[in-house]
Amino acid sequence: MSAADHGRRARFDHALALLGASALTACAPIVTHSEVRVRPRQAPTLDYGEAELARTLSADYVQLGGRVLVELREREQCVAIRHLPVLRVEQVERRSQGFVAWDFTLGVAAGGFSALAFARPQAFTKPLISTDGRVVYDYSGAYVVGSIFAAVSVGLLTAGIVNAVRARDTVTYADAFELDTGEPHPCPGAGEGRAMRDRSLTLFVADGVLEAEARSDAEGRARFELRPWPPELEPPATGLAPAVLEIRADEDHPDAPTELLELELRVPFAAMTDAHTGRATAVSQANAQPEPEGPARPSHDGDTDEGS
Repeated sequence: MSAADHGRRARFDHALALLGASALTACAPIVTHSEVRVRPRQAPTLDYGEAELARTLSADYVQLGGRVLVELREREQCVAIRHLPVLRVEQVERRSQGFVAWDFTLGVAAGGFSALAFARPQAFTKPLISTDGRVVYDYSGAYVVGSIFAAVSVGLLTAGIVNAVRARDTVTYADAFELDTGEPHPCPGAGEGRAMRDRSLTLFVADGVLEAEARSDAEGRARFELRPWPPELEPPATGLAPAVLEIRADEDHPDAPTELLELELRVPFAAMTDAHTGRATAVSQANAQPEPEGPARPSHDGDTDEGS
């Protein structure tokens, strides 16, 4: 291979390297920031009535010595389900982080270099001496370099236009509905609640030091008889021991969940002369709140990278 061929090959390799480097800047990563807001709009409100939200369990108890009387009731908490008409506005801001400017800058530079290669090819070619002593030039290498840089320029300018279009901000509007449940309140007709009848109950006192079982009657009432406090155990300094009332599933209520209510009972109770009363409550989740239909969703802000 002659020296001229070596020169053309080197220039061709350099042009290909520049083409590869330019391709890396052509596809710009677009950083996206989205913000969603809702506005009221004029449309009929969709009312879906009452829905059960939770159940409140209560246990009113009276302790008379080792006897504990309990009355169990449950009340439903409801919410009014409404779908309010709103206009969903999503604003998307896109930033190209300066890549578009680089695309146009490098595209113009590559185009200028290509124009120079075609306008003054002798600047890219070494003169050769022919056998008859004349000075000759081989412009093929200059034309190859000019063609490559022209292709690079077109690619970069095209990428700049595409990235500029991709980096535009957009705002979209959509009709939607927003879920409104209001404040929880007793369900219609709940009144004082209903008795938890025919339920299997276990009362644990002081982490199981004392234990008794009972079953509620048709009025939700039950009676526990506790054995005396063990004399070898030191009673709590406050005179009150924590107790747990367990409401279990049984044959009559196989699908009922196990409920726990926390009480406080006096110990030791052998010398009690007056009654000790109290109320224990617990809230259990009922049905999940329904989701609104349509494209509505909570307002949010977020940043994402769309990549290339």
